This record gives sequence, structure tokens and C-alpha cells, in this order.
Amino acid sequence: MSPVERAISVVGGASAAGRALGITPQAVGQWRRIPAERVLTLEKISGIPRHELRPDLYPPPAVNAEVGAAAGSACDASDPAALSSLEAAE
Repeated sequence: MSPVERAISVVGGASAAGRALGITPQAVGQWRRIPAERVLTLEKISGIPRHELRPDLYPPPAVNAEVGAAAGSACDASDPAALSSLEAAE
């Protein structure tokens, strides 16, 4: 089952999703993927995380944590040893 089908099913069908989103059930039925402007609302009403609904827009939390950790490991301004090693390299 695709993320679109799953979200619509969890909410109670295209009619229920349409009512909750303020659009017609026909509009919901035409989705091949969830429109970007609907993801956060659909996440709220369905309980399905945004990264499952649109992984192209919202990477999984583990990916975000790894990116943040990698960026932070380059230089930690609160670590005097890290600053010293950077200054020595210049």
C-alpha cells in the first residue's frame, strides 16, 4: 500500500480526508503523491509521520541526526582542543 493509500485509509477514506483538508474527495482521489502543502495537515490527522508521507521532502529523523552530527563534528566552538587544532592547521 502506497503512503497516499495508507494515509487516506487511516483517515477514513477520500471523503473524510477531503473534509478534513477542505478539498473535494475527487481532488484527494487524484493524488499520486501527497501535495507538499497537504503533508503537515495529513500527518496531523492521520498520525503517519511526514517522512513516510513524502520522504523526498522530509528525510527520516535518523538522516537528519547524522547530518547534524557530521556538521557538528567538523568544529565544536565550545571545545578549546578542536579550536586549537583548527588554528594550528591554518
